[in-house]
Amino acid sequence: MSGRFLCSSGGTDFDCASTAFDSCLTHGVRAAEGAAAAEEQLALAGFLSCFEGPFANREVQTNATRRRPCFDAHFDTPAATSWDTVQTCATTPAVVDPIMSALNRTRAPMYARLGPNPGYFPHIFVDGEHQWNNSWTSLLRTLCGRLSPAPPACAARPFAVTFHLATTTAVSAEAIQRRAQPFSDAVLEAANLAASRALFPWNWNTTDEPGQVPGAPSYVNVRAAAGGKLVSLTPLPLPTASPTLAVVVSFEALAALEPPLARSLASAARDAAAPIVEAMLRANGFAVEGGSVTAIRNEACGQPGHCA
Repeated sequence: MSGRFLCSSGGTDFDCASTAFDSCLTHGVRAAEGAAAAEEQLALAGFLSCFEGPFANREVQTNATRRRPCFDAHFDTPAATSWDTVQTCATTPAVVDPIMSALNRTRAPMYARLGPNPGYFPHIFVDGEHQWNNSWTSLLRTLCGRLSPAPPACAARPFAVTFHLATTTAVSAEAIQRRAQPFSDAVLEAANLAASRALFPWNWNTTDEPGQVPGAPSYVNVRAAAGGKLVSLTPLPLPTASPTLAVVVSFEALAALEPPLARSLASAARDAAAPIVEAMLRANGFAVEGGSVTAIRNEACGQPGHCA
């Protein structure tokens, strides 16, 4: 490959202004060294989340007016890449064109390894490894897994999710205990999807799309939580409409993504979160019926019996 992009810095097709800006921003982040390098990388992940958030799951033209507020919200330290430096680079063809060509040549062999089915755009590589789908939304999780020492944004915050689950012969306390980890993984994935919905709320109606979780997005997943663990299954006292368990599953959340994870189970979101939990349980082999999950909420860790 020649290293040329489909559009130059002065072009108008393919949102060339964004290509130029992103290239200069990436170039500046790559130049950071030492402790600043980790902060710069996390800032880039935060910028993408902020800037792309309103457009998640939509093919629309970039709203350039959001670029500066999102930049200022994340690149806000004296050591960080400056707005003026990036903007000057992006609008100076003699500076940005060689940067774009160099980036294109660098990633050409990485693209060549992807084959005919490379997954969803955008394609992000970390240490030469393709991140496949959910790339920009889960970039923070990927970076936190590789940075040492971990910055404060990567700190693990323990918390638990509780809900009531109407049981059947097929989905009983005994059946759940026998497959405790798949059950916990299903709830964890549902919590991550719910957090993604809270952070990127657009176009979540995938109920009629083949292969998609009802009420979930086609690909956005921030991976806010990890390490799902079934803590307790407690039968509710009768009488209830059917035998019901109070379920507690603990997680660890990235500190930077704890707010959307908490919002995902706020009172206004519970009705929408329950079908996601049910869908993920079914996807993991638990034949729950619609309406089986109720009373979803967050529980503060530190209370007896929680996050153990």
